[in-house]
Amino acid sequence: MTEHENIDLFLNLGLHDVVYKLCSPAVFLDRMRKLFSTLSRMPNLKVTWLAIYPLLPPQPDKVAKFPNFEELNTILRSVTNQTNQAALAYNIHVFDIAEKLTTWKANYSADTVHLKEDVDDYLFMELANNSIETISMDPLSLSKLPGLSDDLSCGNQNYTLPGANQSISIVFMGGSVTSDGKYIRGFKSFAEKNFQWITSIINLGEAGTGSLYHSLCWKQTSHGFGRDLASARFVIVEFCANDFDLHATSLRRLLLELLTTPSNPTVLYYCHLSPKSRMNSLGKGGLTVQDRHWELAKKLGVIAIRDKLMIDMLLKRDESFFFRDAVHLNDRGGSRVGGRLAEALKICASKGHTVRQENFPPAKLENIVATRARCFTSLGPPESRNIHALVNGWEFVQTKHISAPNGKNGYETTTPGACLHITLNISCPPVVTLFHLASSSPDMGDATVSMNDCVGYSQLVGGRLPGATITRGRKLSLPQNCCSTYKNRTISLCTEHRHGKNSTRFRMIAIATE
Repeated sequence: MTEHENIDLFLNLGLHDVVYKLCSPAVFLDRMRKLFSTLSRMPNLKVTWLAIYPLLPPQPDKVAKFPNFEELNTILRSVTNQTNQAALAYNIHVFDIAEKLTTWKANYSADTVHLKEDVDDYLFMELANNSIETISMDPLSLSKLPGLSDDLSCGNQNYTLPGANQSISIVFMGGSVTSDGKYIRGFKSFAEKNFQWITSIINLGEAGTGSLYHSLCWKQTSHGFGRDLASARFVIVEFCANDFDLHATSLRRLLLELLTTPSNPTVLYYCHLSPKSRMNSLGKGGLTVQDRHWELAKKLGVIAIRDKLMIDMLLKRDESFFFRDAVHLNDRGGSRVGGRLAEALKICASKGHTVRQENFPPAKLENIVATRARCFTSLGPPESRNIHALVNGWEFVQTKHISAPNGKNGYETTTPGACLHITLNISCPPVVTLFHLASSSPDMGDATVSMNDCVGYSQLVGGRLPGATITRGRKLSLPQNCCSTYKNRTISLCTEHRHGKNSTRFRMIAIATE
């Protein structure tokens, strides 16, 4: 080791000492304090103490390696707590294995003592991230870390991190990764524990929706939150993994509107990556939707964060530690992501800001974000829904599940030829987007869209989408000459059998004009 070379030392001792009673707990603690004292005086040595973990319960029909493992665990937990405190007293970082796994499951080990390979892989990744996080509070270090510097961009928003005991309102927008609340709970837990914030959470996530829906309908969806939304200190927007906005047009509109709201919130864009992200097809220029969204967020100067490093490192067998399926986080993944988002707010509040790459004069910026969009939706809390019972035969439905706690709301019919009529104030040129349920369910049918006093206009909208269930946004191809005389026009949506099938179910979710 050279004079100025820094060395990482990971230290784990004690399990055998306690289990095999090689020494008493008091003697072990005394030895560890002496060791910590010696190591702490070595200036180029960065020590991480890997805390002793308890013995695991045996798997069904298996016998524990140590029949008195519960008695031993009582001693181990006491020794662990005291050893952790001793390490912290000498400014040695503690990596708590038991805390990382939260619950001890029998299938984590084959013999109740040694952890399985996939558990080891998970802990190794957490240890690597933990080592990064202990130095990432120095903002300049981010640019020197391989991989991590590509996963966080602080942008150019000027803000200070709120202090302890302050009431902080945070708004979350996104699809099902947001609506199920996994990473939101992780964020809330981290912020309350580490920042001592009193948090008020507003979850505007809607399962199956993408940036197109939110760019047109977020104001209506958030209508029921009133002053809480107006006083939001931070707005966190999640898309990427399951979005279809290839050219990032919708995301650009949404982020710019949020950046120019009167309350001037700090905007963080979370580009969610998942195992499915590895399979996303490339678009024009060899860029995926995630790539384009990521580059746009950095260009607009918002805080942008993703976890590409984790996806690149994650083995197939380890995916279940963070994800409950190919897209969605589980509790552990939500805790990890939420903590990283909260930590990003702290890092970016203290570092030098980059310059927004896309600068607009005030007048031009107003033209960019000015929108005449008006949304009529069945999503969101009841006070935000402004589509009501329209005609007989179309009933309001709510399909709730783990990713959609509010329900995939909409007006639905299974009757062929049932027509739903909506009167809209349509501008010229007419830009209307219909949002409807697209599902792989075999009973999904089609619908034909027409507009009064617009001779010859008819457009077929299909309700079936193999392999997915989403809120699909369909731009209606309305002729420009159909809005030359009147602005108030009635659009009709009439169901029909899907080609060659006796399937007529169709669900209308929202409709928006620009």
